[in-house]
Amino acid sequence: MMTDIINVAINLIAALITLWVFVLFLKNNHRDHKAVSAYFFLVLAALIMGIVGVAIEFVEGPANSGPHALAVFLEFIYEACIDLSLAIWFLYSSFKTYDSIDYIKRKLLRYSAPIAIIFLLDVVNLFTGMFWYYDSNVVYHSTDFYDYWGMARYIYLIMSIYQFRNYKKENGKQQFFTIWIYVIPVAFGTIAESLTGHTFFTLGIAVGTALLYMLFREKEKYTDDESGFYNLQYLGRLEDQVNKGEREPRIAIRLSLLQNKDVDEFYNQLKTILPEGCDTVRTDDNTFITLVYSDARGLANLLTEDIHMIAESQKIPVEVETFTKDRNESSIHFLAGLKQK
Repeated sequence: MMTDIINVAINLIAALITLWVFVLFLKNNHRDHKAVSAYFFLVLAALIMGIVGVAIEFVEGPANSGPHALAVFLEFIYEACIDLSLAIWFLYSSFKTYDSIDYIKRKLLRYSAPIAIIFLLDVVNLFTGMFWYYDSNVVYHSTDFYDYWGMARYIYLIMSIYQFRNYKKENGKQQFFTIWIYVIPVAFGTIAESLTGHTFFTLGIAVGTALLYMLFREKEKYTDDESGFYNLQYLGRLEDQVNKGEREPRIAIRLSLLQNKDVDEFYNQLKTILPEGCDTVRTDDNTFITLVYSDARGLANLLTEDIHMIAESQKIPVEVETFTKDRNESSIHFLAGLKQK
């Protein structure tokens, strides 16, 4: 049947895209461990979905049908991967937005309850066929409830949009991440599937996952391998943003390490005190500049005190200086002046 051929092609393309992303992902070392773990399972779920989507087309009836139990099992795995993809996407977007495990822990019950209910209903469906079922000829059927159920399953996609909008309202533009690069392909895939009956949702997930990887690698290009902060190349990107009026650094804190030693723990503790919305750039082996995009001078003073406390606890001598942009000084001149001081 033509429909089968189209679905096989769509799922095969989706599987090949995610396999390509999966191989590239495994070949590279990644520092952002929280987001990396979530992204690994996001790609894995998308890959399984594509492979199972292909297999289902060769098991379903009525022509050349396979075992009934196998068709039900494969469809269950496919539906479970859809649910997992949406839930893991929300987890990934949370890590990329807030970069915090504590944020997830504080709202664990609220965030985990939907996926628990979803999986419970998936299992119930195996015995009741309330959403989908296979008849004796191994022909797939969906019920009227399935369409409503499909909309309810998108709760994690909706939650990610709501969360991201709140973050932008509170903290401004998020660097190297936007939810739309994933949400839009998934939305288009959903719409195309509802209009044509073909499994474009799987392809939407695959495309979104691939685009996320490109965005993921973009950040790593500007990340210092040793410290995990931004590298000197990031200042060039920042200058372009300042010239376009997209960003306006107002305060800078320059930290200079006065001796060479193992400072990994110092870096780790430093990351815990730096608030959202600040950028820390490593300008040479021992110098870091933290840029603040507001007039929060009290914040700058507090950060300076915290840096000294961490340095004392680690017995690492440091020198900390604070620079404030003059009222009549342009942001680009302020940024250029930091390189010369």
